[in-house]
Amino acid sequence: MAKPPIPLEDLFVVRTLSITDSNDKVRVEVGVPRYVSDDEAVCPYSFTYQDRVFAHDTHGLDAFQALQLTMKMLPSELRNNKRLPLGRMYWLEPGDDMGFSEKDGWQWPEEDKLQ
Repeated sequence: MAKPPIPLEDLFVVRTLSITDSNDKVRVEVGVPRYVSDDEAVCPYSFTYQDRVFAHDTHGLDAFQALQLTMKMLPSELRNNKRLPLGRMYWLEPGDDMGFSEKDGWQWPEEDKLQ
Protein backbone atom coordinates (compact mmCIF):
# COMPACT_ATOMS: atom_id res chain seq x y z
CA MET A 1 0.00 0.00 0.00
CA ALA A 2 1.36 3.41 -0.98
CA LYS A 3 1.97 6.07 1.63
CA PRO A 4 -0.43 9.03 1.51
CA PRO A 5 0.83 12.50 0.60
CA ILE A 6 2.22 14.71 3.36
CA PRO A 7 -0.69 16.25 5.31
CA LEU A 8 -1.05 20.01 4.81
CA GLU A 9 -0.37 20.77 8.49
CA ASP A 10 2.94 18.86 8.26
CA LEU A 11 4.09 20.41 4.98
CA PHE A 12 7.31 22.44 5.23
CA VAL A 13 8.19 23.38 1.63
CA VAL A 14 6.94 22.63 -1.89
CA ARG A 15 8.58 23.02 -5.28
CA THR A 16 6.78 22.34 -8.54
CA LEU A 17 8.91 21.20 -11.46
CA SER A 18 7.87 21.50 -15.09
CA ILE A 19 8.60 18.87 -17.71
CA THR A 20 10.00 19.61 -21.15
CA ASP A 21 7.45 18.93 -23.94
CA SER A 22 4.66 18.15 -21.45
CA ASN A 23 1.96 19.87 -19.44
CA ASP A 24 2.58 17.44 -16.56
CA LYS A 25 4.27 18.64 -13.38
CA VAL A 26 6.29 17.00 -10.62
CA ARG A 27 5.44 18.28 -7.15
CA VAL A 28 8.26 17.91 -4.63
CA GLU A 29 7.23 18.18 -0.98
CA VAL A 30 9.30 18.18 2.19
CA GLY A 31 7.52 17.79 5.50
CA VAL A 32 8.39 19.16 8.91
CA PRO A 33 10.92 16.89 10.63
CA ARG A 34 9.50 15.24 13.74
CA TYR A 35 10.91 13.20 16.58
CA VAL A 36 9.95 9.53 16.80
CA SER A 37 12.07 8.92 19.92
CA ASP A 38 14.55 10.79 22.11
CA ASP A 39 17.39 10.11 19.68
CA GLU A 40 15.70 9.72 16.29
CA ALA A 41 13.80 12.05 13.99
CA VAL A 42 12.27 11.59 10.55
CA CYS A 43 11.78 14.04 7.72
CA PRO A 44 9.11 13.02 5.21
CA TYR A 45 9.45 13.91 1.53
CA SER A 46 7.46 12.98 -1.52
CA PHE A 47 7.13 13.38 -5.27
CA THR A 48 3.76 13.56 -6.98
CA TYR A 49 3.73 12.80 -10.71
CA GLN A 50 0.74 11.83 -12.85
CA ASP A 51 -1.51 11.28 -9.84
CA ARG A 52 1.03 8.95 -8.23
CA VAL A 53 2.69 9.80 -4.94
CA PHE A 54 6.13 8.43 -4.09
CA ALA A 55 6.62 9.10 -0.36
CA HIS A 56 9.72 8.49 1.73
CA ASP A 57 11.11 9.22 5.19
CA THR A 58 14.69 10.16 5.98
CA HIS A 59 15.91 9.28 9.47
CA GLY A 60 18.44 11.23 11.49
CA LEU A 61 19.73 11.52 15.04
CA ASP A 62 17.80 14.77 15.40
CA ALA A 63 15.39 16.85 13.32
CA PHE A 64 18.16 19.01 11.89
CA GLN A 65 20.09 15.99 10.59
CA ALA A 66 16.94 14.39 9.15
CA LEU A 67 16.18 17.61 7.22
CA GLN A 68 19.79 17.99 6.12
CA LEU A 69 19.99 14.41 4.83
CA THR A 70 16.68 14.84 3.00
CA MET A 71 17.96 17.93 1.20
CA LYS A 72 21.12 16.06 0.22
CA MET A 73 19.15 13.08 -1.09
CA LEU A 74 16.60 15.01 -3.16
CA PRO A 75 18.84 15.82 -6.17
CA SER A 76 20.00 12.22 -6.51
CA GLU A 77 16.46 10.86 -6.20
CA LEU A 78 15.14 13.33 -8.79
CA ARG A 79 17.91 12.44 -11.25
CA ASN A 80 17.72 8.66 -10.83
CA ASN A 81 14.17 7.60 -9.92
CA LYS A 82 12.95 5.77 -13.01
CA ARG A 83 9.32 6.50 -12.08
CA LEU A 84 9.95 10.21 -12.84
CA PRO A 85 10.57 11.89 -16.23
CA LEU A 86 14.37 11.73 -16.02
CA GLY A 87 16.33 14.46 -17.77
CA ARG A 88 13.20 16.45 -18.63
CA MET A 89 12.38 18.22 -15.34
CA TYR A 90 13.26 21.86 -14.73
CA TRP A 91 12.35 24.51 -12.18
CA LEU A 92 12.10 28.02 -13.69
CA GLU A 93 12.78 27.78 -17.43
CA PRO A 94 13.45 24.93 -19.90
CA GLY A 95 17.11 24.02 -19.83
CA ASP A 96 17.51 25.09 -16.19
CA ASP A 97 18.24 22.61 -13.47
CA MET A 98 15.74 21.61 -10.81
CA GLY A 99 17.06 24.05 -8.22
CA PHE A 100 18.50 21.40 -5.91
CA SER A 101 22.24 21.72 -5.43
CA GLU A 102 24.33 18.58 -5.61
CA LYS A 103 27.43 20.19 -4.10
CA ASP A 104 28.48 18.85 -0.72
CA GLY A 105 28.85 22.30 0.77
CA TRP A 106 28.02 25.88 -0.02
CA GLN A 107 30.51 28.72 -0.33
CA TRP A 108 30.27 32.41 -1.03
CA PRO A 109 31.35 32.88 -4.68
CA GLU A 110 34.07 35.33 -3.57
CA GLU A 111 35.77 32.63 -1.47
CA ASP A 112 36.89 30.80 -4.62
CA LYS A 113 38.75 33.90 -5.80
CA LEU A 114 40.48 34.47 -2.46
CA GLN A 115 42.08 31.04 -2.30
